[in-house]
Amino acid sequence: MKKTLIMLSALAVGLGSMAATGAEKTEIRVGGASFDNCVRYQKPAEPRQAQTRADEEMSYVFTYAQDIYSAATVANEAGTAAIKKVAGSVCFELREETIKELAGNKITDIIFYSPTTQSQTNPITNGIVWISTDLSQTPTVRKGSKISSTGFGLNTITLDEPYELTEGSGPLYIGFTVMLPSTVVYFIPIDGVATDENNCIVGYANSVLEQPTNWQNLAPDYGSACISIKVVGDNLPTNKVQVVSSSIPDHANTDEAFTYQLTIRNKGANEISKVTVATTVGDRTDSSEIELSKAIASSESTTIDVDVPGIVTPGLYLVESCVTKLNDGVDNGNADSKVRGSLSVYGAGEGYDQMVVLEDATGTWCGWCPAGIEMLKVAREKYADKIIPIGVHYGDDMAINSYAGFLSAYVSGYPTVVVNRSFTVGPTSYSSTQMNSVLKSIINKATAVKSYADLDLYVKSSEDQTQAEVVVSSEFIFDTQVPHYYSFVIIEDGVGPYDQTNYYAGGSNGTMGDWSKSSESSISTIYDDVAVYYDRYPGIEGSIPSNLKKETKYWYDTKLPLSAVTGENYRVVALLTNAMNGVIVNAAIADCNKSNSAVKDITDTNAQISVKGGKGEIIVSGAQKVNVYTLDGRKASTTGLTPGLYIVKADGKSAKVMVK
Repeated sequence: MKKTLIMLSALAVGLGSMAATGAEKTEIRVGGASFDNCVRYQKPAEPRQAQTRADEEMSYVFTYAQDIYSAATVANEAGTAAIKKVAGSVCFELREETIKELAGNKITDIIFYSPTTQSQTNPITNGIVWISTDLSQTPTVRKGSKISSTGFGLNTITLDEPYELTEGSGPLYIGFTVMLPSTVVYFIPIDGVATDENNCIVGYANSVLEQPTNWQNLAPDYGSACISIKVVGDNLPTNKVQVVSSSIPDHANTDEAFTYQLTIRNKGANEISKVTVATTVGDRTDSSEIELSKAIASSESTTIDVDVPGIVTPGLYLVESCVTKLNDGVDNGNADSKVRGSLSVYGAGEGYDQMVVLEDATGTWCGWCPAGIEMLKVAREKYADKIIPIGVHYGDDMAINSYAGFLSAYVSGYPTVVVNRSFTVGPTSYSSTQMNSVLKSIINKATAVKSYADLDLYVKSSEDQTQAEVVVSSEFIFDTQVPHYYSFVIIEDGVGPYDQTNYYAGGSNGTMGDWSKSSESSISTIYDDVAVYYDRYPGIEGSIPSNLKKETKYWYDTKLPLSAVTGENYRVVALLTNAMNGVIVNAAIADCNKSNSAVKDITDTNAQISVKGGKGEIIVSGAQKVNVYTLDGRKASTTGLTPGLYIVKADGKSAKVMVK
């Protein structure tokens, strides 16, 4: 199915410790189109409708969506709104298993958010909600009503007659239709959580009475449509809480208690006022009974603080959080709803220094992307010893397919700078004069805790200059069975020239270095730090053993093709990632050229240390601490060696040495 192009009014995620200046600007690009996104989303002030009735029937609000994230509209190939002066329809499929659970009860209301402009007003006065058994046919139920004039305003439209849910009747399609004006209006409310289910089906027609024939499911890319139904009856699900998300930390100090936040949603008909949360860290489970500050009604969510006692033994632990009990000790009917993560535990100050990886999602078509280019430029010029900048292109001639999974996982708008695959920064929130202080804050946040693993990288070009021969090794400060990956990026400077769209021309959109000094809206540009090859996202399975022991070297060697490198020089970036949470644990970078190795002898970097390979031995002088390793990670002596290549670490410096 061809991807629909959408324009998105997105809630941007920035660096929490820094104040943004003005509205963040990003672009969404799908299938060749680009388009502006110039405002932050603000949640509507209207509360959810009360979930009670005058009679004794219980009521229940059901939706597949999480909290609203943004609203979208469909764009054409030029990146402008394609849906104007037509009827836009949005719906979700109420699946058979859900109907089975709700059978015998009745749908009384359909709830959805008003469309919005960039200024968060809604120029559309009327909407139609409907229920259909077949999207190719006229809906079984239709009801028109006035809707909120506030952008993202919440509308509850009561059906003329309740619709009874019957088991075995097949799926239902529930949605709304609005007549779109000639101006751009974002009418598709989404939660931003991608899913393969039919949770956001969009179509359009010439009038609200005409059935669309071009339905497309946007949920795999943009998440579920934020549409709910109100169901009443005497056989509704109760005592069900879903875990939506958590802020389980990446690290805790040894024997030091920590707190994380857990967002939960009431998926039953009755109110929830108390929950018991079980947090499992490794083999230990702690339970916390938490009284909610305010009871949550059906479909409502809340965020709670969960306290966990300190962990005594250093290590890297699998963490699992779930809600086990509700109210006065009733079992949670949705106890299989869990969140998982990993937690490193070791003392403050322990561990290894860490390089910070900035992956800038960018594209030549993206008018705001000079902000990300400027951020990487400052990072390269001022923090080359602390930051590894990587330009990850999408939708242009520099894009590489192997980065597609990363972009899908971390990026919703362009530009976005992803920091160690742990948090993201919107570079358009800052002027070029602020980039230095922003980068300082990024470094401080990303390196507040030392890494639990080091990473050494050795690279040389093959004799025929067609491959980069790579050897990498890691050492951990504790034992762990949490899986990890190696992966490798080749980056190159001086790529291009290509025409870069520039929304900062003339300074009308703020100061952005030379971009705002130019009057040109499209500038022929040579690009640095461009990712030209990536092996591979999220990492190479099996590149590191699953059962890791502390103070043991884990080696891996591979060959990377240099066919994408157009010049003589290139750089190789090695990434060590935690497979549980995707976070980059550590990284290393090597400067290379096709005719010479990037690995220099120790004597090149420290004149006091000399390392030489001899016949069956390695001779080291001028170093206090010397360790020798085979390429498969076994520690070796300096004498009695069989011929071959060895790794020598002398007073923290590293080199490859050939023994004859």
